[in-house]
Amino acid sequence: MKIIVVAGKRSSVGKTALAERLLSKLSGYSAIKTTTIRKSRCPKEASDCNICDEFGGGFEIIEETKVINQKGTDSARLKKAGAKKVLWLKASLRGLRSGMEEAISKLSNSPGIIIEGTSVLKYLVPDLIFYLKGPEKKDLRTYGDNKSPWAKTITKFIEKEAGPASCRQSEG
Repeated sequence: MKIIVVAGKRSSVGKTALAERLLSKLSGYSAIKTTTIRKSRCPKEASDCNICDEFGGGFEIIEETKVINQKGTDSARLKKAGAKKVLWLKASLRGLRSGMEEAISKLSNSPGIIIEGTSVLKYLVPDLIFYLKGPEKKDLRTYGDNKSPWAKTITKFIEKEAGPASCRQSEG
């Protein structure tokens, strides 16, 4: 099974839009939308979604169609784009590794998985990473002692002030 991660420097850099484009081209692929819950700050930067407030800790994998297909959500966008199955993984940093392992195992009959989320790179070495930087010029952030590339191929998208995103590819 191939695993592709769509990661980004921050919220609202276009991770879901890119994941949608990939899913529309990759027949039979499933998707995992990740939300990493942090007690210190909201990943949505003070939005009124209340996901962090309602979370009990560890991890939770949501697969109920009613929740996944809720209009206006990232999970609904991934499903509509063509994902065979979509899971929403909500996890604390402490529960992320276990949650990701369980979510991936639930999709073992898919030829591949698109995972939308950055924190998963602490625990996962995917086949391909698309990293969306946004307009900032800073480099990729690194995790822990991982000195080697996160994936076989890392593709960085850099948003320009005008025109489409450009792409640089580096192979590790």
